[in-house]
Amino acid sequence: MGCVDVESGVFNVKTILGCGSSKSGTNFRPMKPRRLLFTPFLALLLAATSSVSAETLKVLYFTKSSGYEHAVVRRGEQGAPSYSENVLMSLAKDHDLEFTFSKDGSLLSAEYLAQFDVVFFYTSGYLQRVGRDGNPPMSPQGKQDLLEWVAEGNGFMAVHAGGDSFHSFETMAG
Repeated sequence: MGCVDVESGVFNVKTILGCGSSKSGTNFRPMKPRRLLFTPFLALLLAATSSVSAETLKVLYFTKSSGYEHAVVRRGEQGAPSYSENVLMSLAKDHDLEFTFSKDGSLLSAEYLAQFDVVFFYTSGYLQRVGRDGNPPMSPQGKQDLLEWVAEGNGFMAVHAGGDSFHSFETMAG
């Protein structure tokens, strides 16, 4: 379990195994599980943006769930933004980020990817199938275009279940 400093809101990775008072006297309390899973990944994304130019970083946040759909990416009634989309939207302006949110695998193509600096996966299951979320799958050409886009040096980040997306021997080097 992770903990968050009640006064500052800071996530403390040193207290993973237990909460309570830290050596400095700061009080910690357990984080909500879905916030705990998402917080470290946001830190990685924000750290990545600190070394980028002053231009707005364009990020495709891709959350197709062909397998299990995690609560943080599940959209609400009538397509309301998911928990993670709301968090990312709240961070976007202050950190020069522009997010495009999608669960539609059919959009992935060389032309579509060209508009982004980073693709951010929070996906699950075999993305070339419709799967549980009912959204269109990624085509074989779309998968190839994504692999080539990453190999060309474009930004790619997969978090939590993102490693559960391609059950094959391809690598995403870049």
